[in-house]
Amino acid sequence: MAYTTDSHGYATGLFLTTNSFELMERLEAHDTYHVLAGYGTNVPDEIAQQYFLFGNGKKTLYVIGVLLLSILLLPDNMPQYLAAYRRGTKCNPIHLLDMKSLLNTPLQDIQNQIFNTSMHIRCSATVHSIDLFKI
Repeated sequence: MAYTTDSHGYATGLFLTTNSFELMERLEAHDTYHVLAGYGTNVPDEIAQQYFLFGNGKKTLYVIGVLLLSILLLPDNMPQYLAAYRRGTKCNPIHLLDMKSLLNTPLQDIQNQIFNTSMHIRCSATVHSIDLFKI
């Protein structure tokens, strides 16, 4: 499918191509998080993205495991990780978005909704707050 150059789908495809990645089943959202939140693919950025997601309300075993391992293995990067965590707490929950349904949506529109502090939702968002993400 062809996406317009301003779309989330185009940006995700460009991210995958630029990094010589292939879309992997069940990991699609991970790559779109890179595109939406702007974290790179080196090890410190990958970990920072997990801190961002944790602060943003995503509490999975994988995310928690990455956080714990990073404390043990890369403690020098903690200022970067804590900044990513704080950034995540200030955003609307990214992990609640249906990424597939947003592929044709302009990337900037999605990012505006995620990072719009006037629509701040706590991590314990209720089902009602998901409606804010319908674009």
